[in-house]
Amino acid sequence: MKRALAVVVAASCLPACGGSSPAAPAPPPAPTVVRLTGTVSFPAGDQIAEATITVLDGPNAGRSASTNRVGDYVLDGLTPGNANLSANATIYDEVRLGVFVNGSNTLNFTFSIPACRTNNTASVSFGNRSATTAHDVYWDGFLLFTLTPGQTSDPITVAALLQHTLQPMIANSDDFDAIACNRSTHILSPCERSTITCAGR
Repeated sequence: MKRALAVVVAASCLPACGGSSPAAPAPPPAPTVVRLTGTVSFPAGDQIAEATITVLDGPNAGRSASTNRVGDYVLDGLTPGNANLSANATIYDEVRLGVFVNGSNTLNFTFSIPACRTNNTASVSFGNRSATTAHDVYWDGFLLFTLTPGQTSDPITVAALLQHTLQPMIANSDDFDAIACNRSTHILSPCERSTITCAGR
């Protein structure tokens, strides 16, 4: 009986009397930081400068970069993971693509030919910069807008490379010669986006 008791005491003493203890857990690995590169181009292959690439979702949401003068972009310091990205540039319709960002892949965007090039059109809006007087906006002889002081109209689509005539008039006037600004002519380039203003009276 005494012998059995001695064995039990010796066995229970091992962890508390200088025996080996469990190893401490290893620290978590440092987060991996990767990059995503790519190009933005036309269908014909010419690359587009100053396009904006934006991460729309995932762990890198909100990050953005612009293409350089030869159409290349780099997004540094990214966390690996799935992401949807957008590409935007002036006259072109936004392009969206998805990718798993892992540091070794690329993502290239190709813009379609914009409708304004195919249709040979431009867009123009009109601004009333008078502080006190509403303006009637006549474009090619037609009344398009009546603008309150400080208001800018929505853009309209017009034919490019043709001469157009603008005549802002003082609104709600019985005087047919109540000119707000002098008559002017305008020829817009294909895909041009212009705002024409009148400070007037």
